[in-house]
Parts: sequence; structure tokens; C-alpha cells
Amino acid sequence: MRVSWELMSDGAVFENDVACCSKRCRFCDLAPELQLTVNHVFSDVFDQPVEADELIASLKRQCFNGVTIACNKVYVLELVEEEEVPVFCAVKYMLCIRENLLLCCRLLIPEKFERCYHAYCVYECDGWYAVRPQQLADHSPVDYFTLHSRNYVSLRYTVVKH
Repeated sequence: MRVSWELMSDGAVFENDVACCSKRCRFCDLAPELQLTVNHVFSDVFDQPVEADELIASLKRQCFNGVTIACNKVYVLELVEEEEVPVFCAVKYMLCIRENLLLCCRLLIPEKFERCYHAYCVYECDGWYAVRPQQLADHSPVDYFTLHSRNYVSLRYTVVKH
């Protein structure tokens, strides 16, 4: 089997740092709206809110189950209804709190599918949404682009529920 090393990413050949560009900050340094969202998730999942002066880590990318998840990338969050329309999330922050990774995202809701671009025309919801990496429907980033002042997300393959 022949492999084209020029087309392969450097992460496949060389071991990259899995938690690159992390910085520590206090929880109270986050935006108030983001604090509320994160505390809501922590109260529901872990039965304990995050303290205001607790130290947390903000990451740019993290390897999770062999897949690198990064900030400023768009992922498929879930599939809704019988038509299996994807709901996307744009990861803005990755927070490591008490050894638990949370993705702080903005939801991207599809308005329509544009056949000429083979992409969903999406709009960004206001407010924050926090999820754990295992809640993503697909861990591979999708293509996000802006054309004629409209935002689009294109899938390279179909994501199905299992």
C-alpha cells in the first residue's frame, strides 16, 4: 500500500502536544453569561457548581478519544427530526474544569439547504451552549464559510444517528 506523505497531516506522523496553548484563569474572569451556562451544566451533571475563584484551564485544542477537537471549528452537535437535519456548534472556548472538558459553543441552526453550494445556510443563535465532547454527533470538523454575507456549513459526508 502506497502512502502519499505530502498529503498527510503532520499530526499523523509526529506526536503533537494534545493540549496546546492552554492558559489558566479564574472562573470569575469569564463573561457572566458564560459563567451561568457552565454552572448550569455543572449543577445538572456533577451536582456541584463552580466556585467564582476556582482556577480553570482554557484550551485551544485537545485530543479526545484519539480525535483532536479545536476552538474556532464547527462540529455536528446533533441530528433532529426524521429528515436528520444537522444542528451545528461553533466551538469558541474549551474549558477544563476539575479534569472535565467542556466545549462552550454558539449554536448554528440550518435555515435551508443550498444545492448549488452543497451546504446548509445557517444562522448563529444568541447565547452560549456548553457540551461535553462525547455529546457531539461527529468529532470531525465541518467546513464553515461566508458567501454574500450569509454563513454556510458544508458536510463532507452524511452523519447518521446510531
